[in-house]
Amino acid sequence: MNNASRNKIDSYHESKPKFTEQEQQVLIQLNFGISDAWSISKQTGMLITSVRRCLTDLSDAGQIIENGTVYNAETNRNVTSYKVIHESKKQLQLF
Repeated sequence: MNNASRNKIDSYHESKPKFTEQEQQVLIQLNFGISDAWSISKQTGMLITSVRRCLTDLSDAGQIIENGTVYNAETNRNVTSYKVIHESKKQLQLF
């Protein structure tokens, strides 16, 4: 492996975001298509306040974005849905 490739790999690992266990669980659920706080809470068993905090932190960090609203039968209300921003889109925003 040449020096340029090694530098890219090292740089990637140093700048790679670090997530808490709860944030990882929320990201997994978002990647499985479960997109709102109430559904994530029900699926993972996490407190709704913890899920909301994770969604806020991930959104503030630029890892996820709001994706509209979905109807939640448990609350009988429309709730915000989220989606993960894929790495390729984030990298395009850098340039």
